[in-house]
Amino acid sequence: MTAGNFVWSWRDAGFGAVIAAVGIAVIVTGHVEMGLPMLMGSLPAAVIGLLPTRAQRRNLVILGLLFGTFLMLGSLIAQWALIAVPGMFLLAFGGSMLASKRRFGMIMLYLCVPLAGVGLSYEGLENSINVGLLLIIGSIVAFGWSLCFKEYKPPIEPPAATAKHSLFSNIQARNYGIKLGLTAAVSTAIGFLLGVDHMGWIVGASLFVMRPSQDVHKSRSIWRMISVFIGASTASLLLTLSLPPLMIGALAGGALIASAATHRSRRYITPIFSTFLVFWLLLYTDPTYANITYRFNERILETLIGIGIAFVIGIAIPKLISRLRSLSN
Repeated sequence: MTAGNFVWSWRDAGFGAVIAAVGIAVIVTGHVEMGLPMLMGSLPAAVIGLLPTRAQRRNLVILGLLFGTFLMLGSLIAQWALIAVPGMFLLAFGGSMLASKRRFGMIMLYLCVPLAGVGLSYEGLENSINVGLLLIIGSIVAFGWSLCFKEYKPPIEPPAATAKHSLFSNIQARNYGIKLGLTAAVSTAIGFLLGVDHMGWIVGASLFVMRPSQDVHKSRSIWRMISVFIGASTASLLLTLSLPPLMIGALAGGALIASAATHRSRRYITPIFSTFLVFWLLLYTDPTYANITYRFNERILETLIGIGIAFVIGIAIPKLISRLRSLSN
């Protein structure tokens, strides 16, 4: 089902329901603290969705391994600012250059590098191992479930959607890699300078919205801010209601299912569901008004900072340079 820029796939919704089933069951039986992480572990598979062929679905395992590894890599380098800042630059630049040579490089560029940025929030490999393993295990389990679904023909994508998967030229990769690397390095440095609890929220926001196309970059920036606000607001409100496990399971599981069902949307609405789940995971054990308010303000502010850094480096400065060159000519 498609409505303009928003897509709902019942096939992907069914896949989301299957991979969420165990986590929902655990929550409903009263083990909320155990079930919420299980849903988070299934989130990467939900965002990728049900791939057309069983051979392609093996990529769920590979991607889960990559996501977990890059998250742990980010947490490892987060211990030292002098390593994290240039390290994030090199990861971003390297991802862009890889994307010019291998189509798989696009996955590295658009998902793995931002996840390394998110991993900066954990400050130490031991703090991210559990999360990384959850992503890996969740992806392996999702692959197993995906084999229960029939193969299907992939939907025909319009040229605009297909273009985003095309390879860069070496020059494009170098130029974009420099901008992305600077964005990663500056956002990491600012995270260290501000001493925030979740530096990865700044770095992740900047890298997830950054794109070579300025129009796509602007759109993702606007929709990430809208989506984070909706997800954080909804979760914050519901956390104050002392809901029973049955309702928590339905809502948290519903967020995962909706993430899977809408992942093909052209508008960037995935952060609605990821933010919703993150808030429940962070705040369920201590849903006081003060704690909820603090995390809400933190998430919104750090998202704005990350988006702002990406806008200045990815859009504002290149436009300024272009205007100065045109004036000089």
